[in-house]
Amino acid sequence: MTIKVPKPLCVRTMRKRLDEFVSSTSIHGINKAGNARCSRRRYVWLFLTLIMTGTLVAFIVEAFTNFLKYRSITRISAENKQNIDFPAVTICNMNMVKNTITQCNNSLYANLDKLFLNFGETLVIEDNLVPGLGMVRGEIPNGEEMLHCLYEYSNTIPQMLPMCTWRGRLEPCLNLFKTTLTEMGVCFTFNGGLDQRFQSSYTGTDSGLRVFVDIRQEDYYYSATIQAGIKVVLHEPLEAPLPSLGGFMVAPGLSAEAVILRTRSHCLGEPYGSCRHAQETKGALRRFPSYSERACRMECMLDYLVSANGLCQNCRHFLHPGPERMCSYEELEACFLFYRNATTSKFATDCTCPRPCSTIQYDTSISYARFMSDYMNNYFLNKGMFSSENYARDNFIELKIYYDSLIETIVTEYPEFDIFEMLSNIGGLMGIFLGASLLSLVELVEFFVLCLSPRNKLVSNEISVAENGMATHPRQTTEDIKKNIGKHNDTKQKKIKHEKKTTNRIKL
Repeated sequence: MTIKVPKPLCVRTMRKRLDEFVSSTSIHGINKAGNARCSRRRYVWLFLTLIMTGTLVAFIVEAFTNFLKYRSITRISAENKQNIDFPAVTICNMNMVKNTITQCNNSLYANLDKLFLNFGETLVIEDNLVPGLGMVRGEIPNGEEMLHCLYEYSNTIPQMLPMCTWRGRLEPCLNLFKTTLTEMGVCFTFNGGLDQRFQSSYTGTDSGLRVFVDIRQEDYYYSATIQAGIKVVLHEPLEAPLPSLGGFMVAPGLSAEAVILRTRSHCLGEPYGSCRHAQETKGALRRFPSYSERACRMECMLDYLVSANGLCQNCRHFLHPGPERMCSYEELEACFLFYRNATTSKFATDCTCPRPCSTIQYDTSISYARFMSDYMNNYFLNKGMFSSENYARDNFIELKIYYDSLIETIVTEYPEFDIFEMLSNIGGLMGIFLGASLLSLVELVEFFVLCLSPRNKLVSNEISVAENGMATHPRQTTEDIKKNIGKHNDTKQKKIKHEKKTTNRIKL
């Protein structure tokens, strides 16, 4: 009888586990290599399995790399609607105030004309700033007084909009439009609130808004621009119109038809893009009620103007919104050059204005025609509607805004690779190269867990008895094994004696 101490690992158990895994695994290459009886065939299958495994790893790395790039794709679709929201329409006269503004407060304020000259486009074209405002007489108005004069001597809705129709019905323009203060002065906005959102339920010129505009060129004065006509901006009801940053112009003497195309866009935020979600845009701007990219840039410019180098002494222009006090006449003169130059890209260096993740945009296709034929012009002239033969061509504009289709374009961004698509790609690659699936990974994990389990490590020394061929349990102690050997020997001796007795009986 010999007693020997085995090696620290159970070789027979490991071999048994490996044989079980090779014979039962769903990874075809390993199964074929393990069960091949011919060594050459085994090596061929092992080589192919290694090649396919390397290729699979390369493709999985590429899939992860593409996923971590966070690329997106854009899908464009069209939705046919029964009723489609009509945009807010803001109409601004290119003339800011009437030329009678010099009579404001009984002509008490000195040289109010030079205020609008110095802050208009005229001096930009002349490239010659009037030296000083020349305030030699009268009182100096403050910001509130200048704003009061602006309101008092601007065009009113009845003066500028003599006739309006909505969906083919004649409506009082005062019921459709409200006054809005913009950087171009007093403008008029249709559909500017959420309390009564106008919609179109059919198409054509009679399905939208039709407005006759009288720009009253006889009242024109120094203004922000030198053009004659109107500026039209289409926007969402709660958005600031900002006519200086967008819109289209219509000259007097023309009929303009603007066909609307409504586009709704949904963009991806971080990590795919840098847009702002709706909850992030609430309260993001101090000067405007709702967030938009244009409003953000305008606010950046105004913040730069007010506080960049103190020239405006923490005051704002009376046409601009904000919490600061309004600049006085003299303060506007002191920071005028700075104010005009601030419209350049200087303020943009510290300005970050990401687009909203959800936006609605109104694109227009505009066509023009002469406002009125000679015959109709003479007809209305004889009826006393116009003061002169050229009045309609110099002052009147017909504006039609409508949908020619109730189809809304939807632009949506999607991740090019999301987590589900990546897992699908990995599963497909595993099936192509190894004939495996995600459960095959579970088989590998199970194999390594069983091999490294404490049950497969020796708890005590193993004693084997070669003479008796008796197997030992790995958890038996030495004394237990010796007792079992004694019992085994006694049983063996009894068996030998029994066999001898049986042999003797047969002989007899």
